[in-house]
Amino acid sequence: MNTGFNHPSFFTIERAASSLLGIKKYGIHLNAWVERQGKIYLWVARRSKNKPTFPGKLDHLVAGGHGTGFTIEQTMIKECAEEAGISEAIAHTARPVSMVTYNMDTGQKLQQDNLFIYDLKLESSFVPENTDGEAEEFYLWPVDKVLNTVAATDDYKTNCNLVIIDFAVRHGFLKPDQAFYTEICAGLQQQI
Repeated sequence: MNTGFNHPSFFTIERAASSLLGIKKYGIHLNAWVERQGKIYLWVARRSKNKPTFPGKLDHLVAGGHGTGFTIEQTMIKECAEEAGISEAIAHTARPVSMVTYNMDTGQKLQQDNLFIYDLKLESSFVPENTDGEAEEFYLWPVDKVLNTVAATDDYKTNCNLVIIDFAVRHGFLKPDQAFYTEICAGLQQQI
């Protein structure tokens, strides 16, 4: 039997239940960044305290699960509009750049996720606007502050850490001569 991302579905299931059954999920994360005076800044969202998962944690400006009936690009464009008020025209300039996979055993469920990663360079004048109530604040932080937050705290939603590390590798903020570089790169692509 052939099963996988690009194969026909036999049935659909509520996304929230999939981890309870050990079913692999797919989603998108978008690194929204701005360049000012030669330095890169990343947009950071703070999740609503009313979210059932990771309330109040830091998050990407745009991220979401891939639902039935949408392509990955359609999911990214939909999430851009809902979570940050990014127009479809601007969202179309986002570039697919990577994929991060991970498995997380929470004790109650096995979460197997595959995240399609996009980078979107925004104009420095852009100001995000949440339209679905999932974020309560936005920050524009220098990459160093974002990386220090990932390294020294648990302030981010867990899967965001992997996507930020992937961004740091691809943009040269983490370099091959730094400790654990090869292990970090290999860890971003682990699958069952």
